[in-house]
Amino acid sequence: MNAVDPIEVYSYLHSQGVGTQTAAFYIDWARQYEEKGQLSQAEMVYQRALESKAQPQDSICYLLVSFQSCVTD
Repeated sequence: MNAVDPIEVYSYLHSQGVGTQTAAFYIDWARQYEEKGQLSQAEMVYQRALESKAQPQDSICYLLVSFQSCVTD
């Protein structure tokens, strides 16, 4: 049985419009990138969440600010 990369699943779901209004979708997707050390891609996912107006927006804003402060430290 082949393991499916979660990032590919999130990318596919996003391309189909699934979960794009939910903050949890983007948060989990970004964390997949963070775990792989792909920080610029993780930040891009957080930005997509803001552009999509995923709810709750305050969750995205908080995590993006926290993420950016960790990356720049």
